[in-house]
Amino acid sequence: MADTYTKKGTAMTNFLDKPLTEKQASDIVAIPIEWLRARGIKEGSTVREVLEAARGYQRFNDEHIRMKRLRAEQE
Repeated sequence: MADTYTKKGTAMTNFLDKPLTEKQASDIVAIPIEWLRARGIKEGSTVREVLEAARGYQRFNDEHIRMKRLRAEQE
């Protein structure tokens, strides 16, 4: 049973370290290529790097939505 988990862990690590094209990176996280480029994601960036950038994008969107709501409440 432990061998199964080790194999799955290795497969996941191999996947996370896989280099991607810009199109693949954009498709995986459904974020515009321009935004990813601004965050340093380029041809050959790994899945791990793309996912880290996607977290930043989500925080940015959450903050933007929160600020819009605050402004709407103040008006």
